[in-house]
Amino acid sequence: MRISIRVLCFSGLVIVGLSAYAQINLPFGKTKEPERLSKEDISAALVLKKGDFDKCREEHKKKEPTVSGKLLMRFAVEPSGKTTDITLVSTEFKNTTFDNCLSDAVKGWTFQKAKQKSAAYDLLQTF
Repeated sequence: MRISIRVLCFSGLVIVGLSAYAQINLPFGKTKEPERLSKEDISAALVLKKGDFDKCREEHKKKEPTVSGKLLMRFAVEPSGKTTDITLVSTEFKNTTFDNCLSDAVKGWTFQKAKQKSAAYDLLQTF
């Protein structure tokens, strides 16, 4: 059985049960590990990691207030749920505060366990 929870965020305030920007499916009861995490599974889990993006973006904006652009990072998820193969694809923010902060954050993320390693996931951040 799966229950869907809708979450709406306003300036750090989280309201549950209204129309939302993201839908998170939480499994209840005994669930079996998926064969591998899909891109949709990873995207849904990233909603809960939004604070990491915001923190890194704000940290970079303090050093370079007028900066804007796109950062594309690629990673995969091991069967254990830990991230692996983390690489910066775009060169626009290579070796910047934003790149270093987000790379460190991604290294610490964990996802649902699966039987096999996920396919590469492209994470695009724009600011």
